[in-house]
Amino acid sequence: MRLAFFALVFSLIAPCELLAAPAKSTTSANAPKQVLFVCTGNFFRSRFAEIAFNTLEKSPRWAATSRGLDTAHTRKTPISPLVPAELARRNIAPSPALERPPMHLTQADLDHVDLVVLLDGEEHEPKLKAKFQTVSSAKLRSWSVHDSPKMNPADAFAAIWQQVEALVTELAH
Repeated sequence: MRLAFFALVFSLIAPCELLAAPAKSTTSANAPKQVLFVCTGNFFRSRFAEIAFNTLEKSPRWAATSRGLDTAHTRKTPISPLVPAELARRNIAPSPALERPPMHLTQADLDHVDLVVLLDGEEHEPKLKAKFQTVSSAKLRSWSVHDSPKMNPADAFAAIWQQVEALVTELAH
């Protein structure tokens, strides 16, 4: 009798679970893919790249965020004052990303994104791979946008904007 009861319950539950499974995958399939911009302190370059990407990407297919490899440095402001000034110069509305403090890169960040862009690959890739040995090289892109004094901010903004435009175009196809 008990066995017949459990068989009946299972026969009623199992089809419901099978029907529920596609709904979960449909939801995640509709979620935008994630680009993660990484620089040293998540204070200047990666934050500008994040905002530039989210401004230029018009489809709901991709979204960007940013993190830093070394965010321990104490700052007076949550973001470099040069970033909002550059956004204003480009007539880009202020973003909520301007208000948050720099965020440190974690393994969970790397696990939950589709593409990782290292703003200065020469500097950041060895640090990233030393700290996160399991990061997939297939996810990584390395750019050559150096920190100051190696590259002045105006040149960095121009290089980031140009490379973000190219990335948005590439990801659209």
